Amino acid sequence: MGFIRNLLVALLIIVTYSSFGFSLDPEKSVIKDDETVIFFNTEGYYSEQNQTWALPIHGWIFEPADSTARTFFIKNVLEIKYNLKASEIHEENLTERLTFLMADNERGKSISINLCGKIFELSESKENGHFKQLIHLDRKYVNECENSSKIEYFAIAQDHRVLGGETRLLENSGFSIISDIDDTIKQTQVTERKELIKNTFFEDFDIIEGMNSVYRWFADEGVALHFVSSSPWQLYPALSNMTAEFGFPWATFSLKSIRFRDSSIMNLFKPGTETKPAQIANILSKYPKRKFILIGDSGEKDPEVYGEMMRKYPEQVVASAIRNIGGDSIDNSRLLSAFDGVSTDRYLLFEQPSQLKAWFSKIKKTTN
Repeated sequence: MGFIRNLLVALLIIVTYSSFGFSLDPEKSVIKDDETVIFFNTEGYYSEQNQTWALPIHGWIFEPADSTARTFFIKNVLEIKYNLKASEIHEENLTERLTFLMADNERGKSISINLCGKIFELSESKENGHFKQLIHLDRKYVNECENSSKIEYFAIAQDHRVLGGETRLLENSGFSIISDIDDTIKQTQVTERKELIKNTFFEDFDIIEGMNSVYRWFADEGVALHFVSSSPWQLYPALSNMTAEFGFPWATFSLKSIRFRDSSIMNLFKPGTETKPAQIANILSKYPKRKFILIGDSGEKDPEVYGEMMRKYPEQVVASAIRNIGGDSIDNSRLLSAFDGVSTDRYLLFEQPSQLKAWFSKIKKTTN
């Protein structure tokens, strides 16, 4: 039914454009046959000042890479430098992920979407192919078209493909989790470069056992989920497919922007200290009345980043949980330094995901 509905609406839009003569520049507004658009999950927030819902639209328009020479070069580098060669069962993963990494980003495109029955022309895409637009709609209008606290929208390609996205309506109060991905919910081994490259580009993505069921429990408790990672946006399709496949609740993603010509494949993952503080602060700024819990791992710099965020935003960031992957203890010098000035009952070093349930219940009871 959803496909038929979208198809009918698509035809209606095409007829509307033809009948009323919209003056959009075809070169900038039409999604061509060889172009693809991915819309990223976003969260709307209610602006009390404007008495409207602010709905962020964030997408990426690009042409999938089709360069045998570049792919061959990268495969050779991986084999020579890391002794990593794709077997037959891994070839599909490697090709697919390199296709997104080496995609030709489309700059200066201003596509149009149908959101709640209205047509919006979005801001032009930047040099990385990303485009962003903040759309304001009054609450009454949003209430009429929202579906299970989500607003769906879509664009129509030149060849009549329906390219859809959605934004969740997140109230200003409540609890949210900001979670790392690599080695927190996903098996990556970031601290070992060869294993990092292997698990990122060759292997089927696999999760940390039990994290999906705990995150579903959080969702049942009314907690919203945001993923924040130093992984590049080009891995969004694979990461979002993984979370869906393993039954994680609906979530937004905040990843790192990178263009292939700006960096080698060996330098895709910056330390969390360079990327995560700004990503987290951006989320906090939209929801000043929500309470946030940060979940990460001890493999890299999550304790240091999270401790700093707790000191900087004590009214919003009320707790942090660190998955122990290096044999740390709660009272070792690293964690004591990372969470200096933070009450010890506000951070947890956990071995098993199930520990998060009782801990969160205590945090919730003691947080105003």
